[in-house]
Amino acid sequence: MTEINWNINKDEKTTMRLADSPIGETHEVKFMSVFQTESGAIGANVESGTLAGNVLWLSGDFGPSNGFNSLVKAVGSPESIEGSVVKYTRVNSEKSPSGYAHWWTQ
Repeated sequence: MTEINWNINKDEKTTMRLADSPIGETHEVKFMSVFQTESGAIGANVESGTLAGNVLWLSGDFGPSNGFNSLVKAVGSPESIEGSVVKYTRVNSEKSPSGYAHWWTQ
């Protein structure tokens, strides 16, 4: 289980690192808001009772990240991400060079 640092200031932005989640463990994540930076990266302000961090990066210099395509499939459209509460699981994947994939479900 991921250890949460409860001393973090809620206004402080810390990246949620999905790759640190144990394989097969499911977490609930609430997407509070979605934003785009000046450089074009897409992020979301998120909350989770079991994953540390409050910002999740969905797209950046190298395209979609953190299972963005799976997330869109789970909620129906990119416009439906904001306000959604979804379940996240890191799963084994032989297709991925990292050996795992991000899986989002409702």
